[in-house]
Amino acid sequence: MTIEKVFDSIKQIVNGIEEVYQCFLESFYDNSGYRVLWEEMLQGEDNQIDLLNRCISIMPSLPHPSYEIVGKDFNYNEILSTIEKYKKEIKDGLDINRALKIAFHLEVLEIQGIFNEIIKLPQEPYFDILSEMHLETRRSMGALITGIENYSYDEALLSKVIELKSCIIEKRSGIDRRAGRNSFGDTDRRNSDRRQDRIVKIVCKL
Repeated sequence: MTIEKVFDSIKQIVNGIEEVYQCFLESFYDNSGYRVLWEEMLQGEDNQIDLLNRCISIMPSLPHPSYEIVGKDFNYNEILSTIEKYKKEIKDGLDINRALKIAFHLEVLEIQGIFNEIIKLPQEPYFDILSEMHLETRRSMGALITGIENYSYDEALLSKVIELKSCIIEKRSGIDRRAGRNSFGDTDRRNSDRRQDRIVKIVCKL
């Protein structure tokens, strides 16, 4: 897959997820706790789009061919189809627990779709921007997990969230415990998360 195609596909995914979160914000706006959660999730997607645009803006100055192949092809269309399916479901109305489950699935798909590919991009000139993107994605997942812990009554989902947290905070997830860092927002992209597949498997039965 070309670099241009990777960025274009990811922007479509992020825009689609943002639309879902906007629907959730409107649906649950009268509940202040839910409203704050969805506003935070929307802000995370906005930040992702800004970072993607920064990557795209520097492409003309790339020190390598813009047509360079980046990793293996990923089925972005499948993710986009999932997003469209969820949009249709939202129109029929849903409770907060189902909304949280959808959001959790989308966040994992976003991690899978973004970091299985763009983390393979050349370190320069993208490194600083992609590092910010990595941190932003982890912040969003952290906020969502907190929301699930606060508002979900689904024991199966809560169990999956606990398992995901244990995957993210352990040393093999790229977090340097020697530096005393153990939060979602404190990771070093130079040690990329080697448990992405494990994270994805956790939600495969949602």
